[in-house]
Amino acid sequence: MHQSRLSEGEYFLNVELHYLGGVFILSFNFNGPLDRINREQQERMRQLEQMSREMQNKRERQEHLNEKNSKHLENIEANTASLIDVVTLLRQNNEHQAEIKELIFEILSIAVLESEPERVSKYEQWRKKVADLGSAITGFKLLLSIGAAIFLGIPN
Repeated sequence: MHQSRLSEGEYFLNVELHYLGGVFILSFNFNGPLDRINREQQERMRQLEQMSREMQNKRERQEHLNEKNSKHLENIEANTASLIDVVTLLRQNNEHQAEIKELIFEILSIAVLESEPERVSKYEQWRKKVADLGSAITGFKLLLSIGAAIFLGIPN
């Protein structure tokens, strides 16, 4: 048997010489090292596919987090704008500050109610209180829009 070497301890080709009925027959066996190389390549491919899936999952999680952060920033921006409106409203209505503060706290308390029918009912009562006070305060529409923004921003 003759063997062609690849590297130390590793053979690429096994050649066997057979004598059969007065004829010499050479047989070649390529399987040994090639099978090992093929198995190694398949394992590397599995590892690369796994890494690719993990990277895709990380990208998707990052995109999701970016979307959530963007929504949070938009909410913060909207809330900040509302706070500026509240300060303006309070400054313009010194004599009715207590009533305005009470109405703002009331709309904020509606935001934490669990039951949607209860939230709607309380919101309607709140709007009536604002309407009753409306002619006495400057920025009556602003107070209604702040309340509507808070009420409509509540997830169902």
